[in-house]
Amino acid sequence: MTKMKFLKDINFYLAGLFFYFTFFQIGYLSVYLLLIFLFANFDKLISYKNIFFSVTICFYILRFLFALSSTFDNLWKHMSLNNFSSYERFWDLQLNLISMKCIFSNVENYYLKFSPTSFKSCPYSAKYGPLSTKVPYFGDIWVGTIILSLVVILFLLYFYVSFYSQNSKNFFLVTFLFMSPSFNFLIERMNIDIFIFIFSILCINYYEKFPKASIVVILILSLYKIHPIGLLFGLLFCSHLKKNKYQFNYILNSIIIFFILYFLDSIFFSNNILDTEWRPAGLDITFGILSDSIIISKYINIEYYFIYPFLILVPAILALFSSKEVITFDKQLENKDIVYFFSFSFFFLINFLYANYDYRLPLFLPLIYIMSKYSKNNFTYIFIFLMPLSIPPLLGYELAILNKTLLIIGRASLYFFYYVVLTTIKNYFFSSMDYSYLNDPETK
Repeated sequence: MTKMKFLKDINFYLAGLFFYFTFFQIGYLSVYLLLIFLFANFDKLISYKNIFFSVTICFYILRFLFALSSTFDNLWKHMSLNNFSSYERFWDLQLNLISMKCIFSNVENYYLKFSPTSFKSCPYSAKYGPLSTKVPYFGDIWVGTIILSLVVILFLLYFYVSFYSQNSKNFFLVTFLFMSPSFNFLIERMNIDIFIFIFSILCINYYEKFPKASIVVILILSLYKIHPIGLLFGLLFCSHLKKNKYQFNYILNSIIIFFILYFLDSIFFSNNILDTEWRPAGLDITFGILSDSIIISKYINIEYYFIYPFLILVPAILALFSSKEVITFDKQLENKDIVYFFSFSFFFLINFLYANYDYRLPLFLPLIYIMSKYSKNNFTYIFIFLMPLSIPPLLGYELAILNKTLLIIGRASLYFFYYVVLTTIKNYFFSSMDYSYLNDPETK
């Protein structure tokens, strides 16, 4: 009987539901994860962490295997939420390789695998940043897509297994982040942001040992797709906190080089400083202050450029005038976490100002992980479970209302996250307002 004792443990069935929702009702998975995250007893659930671990590993492996053949079309779509599912495999990566191949060669009516209708031809350019229109690709588009996607999956599994082997108390949070709707969205599209995510983690992780190399890699990422420049601003802030004049100057020079190259490219090649022709804005699939301004303007008949500064300034003003004790961290950040927190904080702030698809939210998972170690306010980052969200319409109109309500709650959580990040940056900034080290010739 003792061998069957687990059958009387409710936590065994809670773990079993993770398997069920992942493979049979993925539309409800994020709601299940949120409820588990908020109410489960993880000290008791830890006995079944192997179930969570195994299901997550299987999900990522199947995600890749189902991409290999049109035979798995329905299974591939079944693993995505309704609001972003499609038959195209790793859509954005294929488009990016087409763009790179169009630089020096020609592509005629390339149909994205495995779609009978979606195709691209040269001329075509992704136009992410200066390097995105200069780095060519000469190989087969589909073969390159599969190889690069496999590399990404292996890196992600390596990161995940590393957390599992550490037997960290945050194992469940990491599992939930890896299985969040936005991460699923990112893997389904295999957007170039997934490579930025991997390289960003590696650069920040090894920043203390190899600061110059890390900064150069981040600079290259920024020149390919602009938004990683936020990481350099975060590292600049960290070097100020640590009064490291040498690193401060090196990072500052890198940022200056970025803007020089970016504006030169805009003047002589792209003839366009910012892409202003199209901005994604949908409650169920995008985030960002610009995106939200456009969405709100459709409901209240006020131009989005009046709403935009309001959404920026209200949380910023609240953060500026809130005391150190109000809804911030329980304790000071440890030295090893400072670089992670502030680099990804500024990375988040840069992205939050614009309009983005929800597959960019996983870029800030390291920030969420660090915050979870210091803040007990779970509402701060429940947006990661609710954006995007696509509950299957089994109960008709009532469930559609629930879906929209949860999306709005997710938005509120994201703005609260924005507020907490600003408050923490403000507190550290006002406690480090000594700039004498920059004028000291002996300071390194």
